[in-house]
Amino acid sequence: MPQNQAIKRITEENYDDFRKLHSEIEGEMYWNSDRIYENLHEWNIYGYYEEELLKAAVYYIDETVMLEIFGIDFYEDTFVEAIYRELLIAVLNGGKRLGASYMTYFCDKECQETVSKLGFELVGEYVCYIKQL
Repeated sequence: MPQNQAIKRITEENYDDFRKLHSEIEGEMYWNSDRIYENLHEWNIYGYYEEELLKAAVYYIDETVMLEIFGIDFYEDTFVEAIYRELLIAVLNGGKRLGASYMTYFCDKECQETVSKLGFELVGEYVCYIKQL
């Protein structure tokens, strides 16, 4: 990774970087920036920085034996496969350090090739329905 790029852990000190990025996509989701911050001790968040600008972040929760990735956000909602891959590698290494046995991740079809190359196994397909009342 070039010198002007780095993956850094998101902590209280740099949480505002994550808040700015996540607020662009959070809408009405349950795990919005405020709720994540209130429970930051339960979360592992890694950010991909270029020139001190947070370009993407991955956030996952530690369920002891199993880790679950809740999302990966991109600056200006622009998916970059190379950044995506670097963040997933950071998460997998973080999970190993935590001693977790499994990591769960629900991803879009555009990401399946990358996650498969990193050793994730396809278990099934998740479909979500919504009806406005």
